[in-house]
Amino acid sequence: MRRHAAIVLLSATLLPAASALAHTPADLVVTEARIYTAAADHGYAEALAVSGGRLVYVGSKRGAAEWIGPATKVESLHGKLVLPGIIDSHIHPSGIVDLDVCDLDSKAKTLEQLTVFVHGCIERYKIPAGEWVNVRQWNFSDNNQPDGTHPTLRAALDLASTRHPIQLLGNDGHHGAFNSVALARAKNAKGERIGFTRATLAADFAAVAKLVGVDANGEPNGTANEEARYIMDATFLLFVDLPEVMKAPERITQRLNSVGITGMLDAAVAPELLPMYDALEKSGKLTVRATLAQWYDPEKYRNASGTIDYDRMVREASAVRAKYANDPLIRADVVKLFADGVVEGNPYAVPPTLPEVASLHAYLQPIFGRDKAYARRPPSTASRPPSPPSSRQTAITPTSAPSVPDSCSMTAP
Repeated sequence: MRRHAAIVLLSATLLPAASALAHTPADLVVTEARIYTAAADHGYAEALAVSGGRLVYVGSKRGAAEWIGPATKVESLHGKLVLPGIIDSHIHPSGIVDLDVCDLDSKAKTLEQLTVFVHGCIERYKIPAGEWVNVRQWNFSDNNQPDGTHPTLRAALDLASTRHPIQLLGNDGHHGAFNSVALARAKNAKGERIGFTRATLAADFAAVAKLVGVDANGEPNGTANEEARYIMDATFLLFVDLPEVMKAPERITQRLNSVGITGMLDAAVAPELLPMYDALEKSGKLTVRATLAQWYDPEKYRNASGTIDYDRMVREASAVRAKYANDPLIRADVVKLFADGVVEGNPYAVPPTLPEVASLHAYLQPIFGRDKAYARRPPSTASRPPSPPSSRQTAITPTSAPSVPDSCSMTAP
């Protein structure tokens, strides 16, 4: 007979024996179950009792009977398995709901295939000209193979549309790719829209130039990572689907509970995300315990003198912590800081992706070229699998090209 599993959604430690608490009738008693206790002997129990959302007894069916009162709900699981709730220690729950949106689902695609996919999204969702096209879960580290017609991500996305700003949201949360319309929206410190170009990357945007990919001529090739993405007013990853999620936020906790998660740490909670938790708790549908790692974008706290008002950030974070201080389900006593970036670059991807992390030496940005035989090859069809690069296309040597700061180019052996 097939055995089905049941997960009790209680984030508490299973007790190996009867509790010493007074036998006030429990809210719930579960019997005839296989309860994994997580005790040192990896033993199982057959019954448990719950009061006030906490386990007060784990043991035999006979012992559990002492916790049953007139109002106690008694549930027999007929031998089903009960496991302790799972705690997810790093999650971004606003992004776990399945929505009908433009989503690459991390599938590796050539640049030609990306063009076709993104153009299809624009047509399917009837996105008006001038509005952002946000493409979720772009696999930044696999494939992205160019051809003569699609030499860069920028060129591929330009072929998808020259009437919409387009953003590919990297599936790691740190990488992005953009078309020319989007790159032209970059604003300098004065709020002037001057765009990312070879000239502006050397001047107004020198501080973020290492986050913006360039081609052999020093012009942006479409890749832009970390904070460089938001200079173009691109939608922040955690907010891109927030309006739709807020229509039914209980879909978040339903998804979590469906896989046994009963506790979590939301690893980046901006002030804009707090209403989501308030709505869940007010509706009684916050069925997980949540620790919120508060995150504040320093750029939003930069004053007229150009300095960041950290005191204001601390005051706001302290107020949020105090708001949830006595909340039984929500804690906000963690703050998230971004200090050195992440090690997630891949210099051998085509085009290469750029890491951003603390380093003793300047990072050399790979710039890949193609030999004459490769350049003469016709573009692949959308259905044709990409051909792996030859050994002649993988050797790279540093260069000191003055037009491309911190760069390197490819040479054939």
